[in-house]
Amino acid sequence: MRSGRRAARAPLRKGLYDFIYGEGRDDERFKRCCAVVGSLPHPKTRVLTWPVVTVFAFIALPRIHYFCKPTVTRVAAQAYGYPLTYASRPSWEVYQHALEFARTVRKDLSDLRPRDMIDIQSFLWVLGSAEYPDWRAIRNGSEARVKEVELFDQRPYWSSKDSER
Repeated sequence: MRSGRRAARAPLRKGLYDFIYGEGRDDERFKRCCAVVGSLPHPKTRVLTWPVVTVFAFIALPRIHYFCKPTVTRVAAQAYGYPLTYASRPSWEVYQHALEFARTVRKDLSDLRPRDMIDIQSFLWVLGSAEYPDWRAIRNGSEARVKEVELFDQRPYWSSKDSER
């Protein structure tokens, strides 16, 4: 078993590197990465999933890539009023649509100065995750934006005013 995992490491490293920093069009690199991840040994579990395919690019280039957690992203898109295309099997077309959604949210939140997709993914996590029960009751697009602005208007602990104390 261990030798199978070890043998899979080099192609995975190369496939992830190729997706993040490689040559060629984005769609070609994403498809090659999916092929590498899909070829990994995977006893008793699926490996070719959205989180596995997107997390490394998100960590390496957070200004460009979005970490796609499918359920949270779909719930957040619905709450935001965005018609997100989704398929459980990772594909460039769906990832591109998720990136467009994240860029739309980033543009809409520009007055809050999000630095990168980490900020956007965090916002969408709060909007789409069941971990935040206060948001469940207001999950329809217009109310979500109003609630978000109200929260930021309350001067969170990281406010510049706090640094003056």
